[in-house]
Amino acid sequence: MKITRRQLRQLIMESIPGLDIGMSKKKLRPEDPMMHVSPDIRKKLDPLINHDDESYQRQGHELATQLQSDMTVFPFEGDPYTRKPYEGDDYLGDLAKSASWQDEPVLIDGDGYGYKVKFAEVYANLKKAYAAIMRGDDLRSVKAKEMIADASYESDVYTEKIAYRLGVDPNKPSEKSDLYMKLFGKITRQSRGEPRTGFNL
Repeated sequence: MKITRRQLRQLIMESIPGLDIGMSKKKLRPEDPMMHVSPDIRKKLDPLINHDDESYQRQGHELATQLQSDMTVFPFEGDPYTRKPYEGDDYLGDLAKSASWQDEPVLIDGDGYGYKVKFAEVYANLKKAYAAIMRGDDLRSVKAKEMIADASYESDVYTEKIAYRLGVDPNKPSEKSDLYMKLFGKITRQSRGEPRTGFNL
């Protein structure tokens, strides 16, 4: 059976997760340079990559970008060639620009505990807390106070930690505040009867 080049590309796009017809509308997740360094180097870079401080993570990814091994590419047409798996210069920035930043877990640390959470979970927790306010739940109750305090803390820490991935400096209060409103403004403004803003979720 003969198939055209167009049909072959369509079959390939359908068979590989992440490649679809709407591929041009969103950027695919960039290749992680950490996956292309030797186990010894990965072991040495792990403390930086998994550090709570975004600047350490950025430094780890920059080192991995410099130390990554070449990969061989087999194009549809022409001869095979080698290149670096990740060819950019800011992995975390490129990751933020891809459609996957909302799926990246962020470490929320508190008094003697820590847990990882994704954007949808933080958003849902904050929305639930504001729904309690809108319902008129007794804000003096211990449970209501804890729920609102926890959701506010979680959304604030999440904003601070995801900021670098979205190209925002969390050390600049105005930039961090603007990012918070882009992420969660739809909830906070709606509870005060203001126009909705933020990402379309």
